[in-house]
Amino acid sequence: MNSNKKNSVYKKNISNTLIIVFISFDIIFFNMILGLFNKATHSGPLLLFVGFLTVSILASPIQAGFSDYLGRKKSLIISISVTLICLFILLFINSSSLPLFTILATIALLKGLFGNTIPIAWGAIGDIDRKNERFFFAISEAAYAIGFLLILLFNLVLSSNSLIFILILAFVVQIYFCVKYFIDPKDFDKNKYEGEEDKNLDNKKNREKEEHFIKHLAREPKLIFQDLKKRTLRLICLSFIFLEISLYIILILYTDFPGLNSLVPILMMAGYLLGSGMMKFCKKISNKDMIRFGFILSVFPLLIYVILYLIFKDNTYILISSYFIHSIGNAILSPTILAEIGTGLKPHQKGKRYGLLDSSDAIALLAASLLIIEYQKYHITIIYMVIFSLLMITSGWIIYHKYDSLMYKNRKNRQ
Repeated sequence: MNSNKKNSVYKKNISNTLIIVFISFDIIFFNMILGLFNKATHSGPLLLFVGFLTVSILASPIQAGFSDYLGRKKSLIISISVTLICLFILLFINSSSLPLFTILATIALLKGLFGNTIPIAWGAIGDIDRKNERFFFAISEAAYAIGFLLILLFNLVLSSNSLIFILILAFVVQIYFCVKYFIDPKDFDKNKYEGEEDKNLDNKKNREKEEHFIKHLAREPKLIFQDLKKRTLRLICLSFIFLEISLYIILILYTDFPGLNSLVPILMMAGYLLGSGMMKFCKKISNKDMIRFGFILSVFPLLIYVILYLIFKDNTYILISSYFIHSIGNAILSPTILAEIGTGLKPHQKGKRYGLLDSSDAIALLAASLLIIEYQKYHITIIYMVIFSLLMITSGWIIYHKYDSLMYKNRKNRQ
């Protein structure tokens, strides 16, 4: 009995570790492909970027939702394999007679449609360990920061071709480990599922035979729209969009524009890692209290910066400190909202929800990027970008409060 329990814990730890690796390298690929978009034709970068994110926004909930039916393991193998195919296409980009724009558009379409690894990985976390899922979501969010810091390092020491070769090797290894060691969460404790499965085992098998693969996939958009009819789900997704815009707008600005202080994005990622680590010691605190704490850490440092901006001329270090603390708050908010959005759902029913949050994240990235284009066009000063960031996170807090009030009202009506 103890041996089986230890084996189950061992399998969970391996799978959780693999999930972190999958997310980190997916972020590295994402940042690399965005850099390649900038090498396209004059109007190409924006068109490719908007097209890529739009396809991902639409496809992510469908692919993640379908993983509820297909299983996380098979879905992860498909998604990681598609990313690997994209890397092989990039390998021959210089020797191809096709225009660069066409090749990058093909990669964007493939990755956007079939390569949505992150929401599937979130679904696996939600299935694996529901008692500690908020902490594991925090670790998965830390993988964002790890991937971001690694791409900064790789860009300094590696050529683009060398990076592609390394990533190809990394994704081949990931597929091998996923096939060999990643166990679909429903297999961790088969006894947990046997009670409900044995009752209607024959009926279930018959239904599975009758239900065509394509037909089930075609149902996913309809199921997603049905889910979005719930006001509480729309509110929490909207809150997530605003809090992510607040982070992205400064992170992208200080990462992509030369001449701005490079310490800002590095310390933002350090703050994100610190915030993710803090979640280890907050297991007994409710989602509601953690979200309130996260918003306080995210809002007040920016408010203090805006006030001090009027007093101090040299406010660089105040800005760095403010967004360091802001990132800690964001690192608390994101995993807690991931845990909150799956509350009350059974294992292998959460994919659509995580896909919708992933789409919300992509919407936030798109909105922040378009605003930064306006920053470049009209030479907007940093203080106005910080004020906008403050308005976004404050709006996210207000919207979350509406969500929480509605959830409380719904619970009261059910009693």
